[in-house]
Amino acid sequence: MTSIVESTSDAFVAGLDYLRDPRHQRVALATYELIATGKPARVDRIAEGAGVDIEEVEEWMSDWPAVFRDEDGAITGFFGLSVNDGFAHRFDTDEYGRAWTWCTYDPLFIAKVLGVTARVSSNCPVTGTPVTLTVTPEGVRDLDPPTAVMSMLPPDRASFRDLITTLCHFIWLFETAEAAESWTAQNPGTFVISVDEGFEIGRRMTDQVFDSPSSPL
Repeated sequence: MTSIVESTSDAFVAGLDYLRDPRHQRVALATYELIATGKPARVDRIAEGAGVDIEEVEEWMSDWPAVFRDEDGAITGFFGLSVNDGFAHRFDTDEYGRAWTWCTYDPLFIAKVLGVTARVSSNCPVTGTPVTLTVTPEGVRDLDPPTAVMSMLPPDRASFRDLITTLCHFIWLFETAEAAESWTAQNPGTFVISVDEGFEIGRRMTDQVFDSPSSPL
């Protein structure tokens, strides 16, 4: 029988089918590297980092879902990572600096994609208690409080063209399982998993979508 981890990661992989091309993967990796610095990613710098023509990067970014741009055309948000501190989930790395993620699932796979250790901080939406953890390419450590869990919504119930409102708004860290269950009871389709299970979903997704992690700029 397929587990909830397997079915959820498979649904994410299906939604990211457009990244199966190695050149698309290089562009995605270069974009993550630049946004992780906390500054918008210019298309010319993405193209340079990925070894792809600017015109192709521009074409893909204009077509791909989950891409946000500023008035100058630079990428400010890309599939889970943002320069916008209006998001509630902080993503700090020594290699890059400070950025923000759209939900608490995002750092669990983005740290692996980048090949870095990330310090993540958020707040339980029920109790308001801060929840922190460290994510490495190998797993999660230093979860505080250790009772913390997370919510998840099957990505096949969401629109990849509107990921933030149809998926990310439903994935949070909670102080306890009891707090999470009280929240999921009010949000149909969501369910509670451990943070380690969330990492495993991200690991499986990353291993299938990206051929190899990038190295820091």
